[in-house]
Amino acid sequence: MLQFSKQLASRGLKVTLLTTTMFSSKFTHSQHYSNAITIETISDGSGINETATPNNSDKYIDRFDVIAPRSLTRLLESKIH
Repeated sequence: MLQFSKQLASRGLKVTLLTTTMFSSKFTHSQHYSNAITIETISDGSGINETATPNNSDKYIDRFDVIAPRSLTRLLESKIH
């Protein structure tokens, strides 16, 4: 996705790459990708309790389905206002 984002940015588009808290450590925000690429993180429920870890994928997905849409909505609302 980062490579695709770079391709879009190279064509003049502003890109927001969305990641979750579980994977956000893969993107160090100190890395400079491009002025046209913003990396945002939403909560996926990881770290909330023991059942939200990748060791139990069914419980992780159940938690993700509840937490992530709310987190995404908050992010979108913050961008609109």
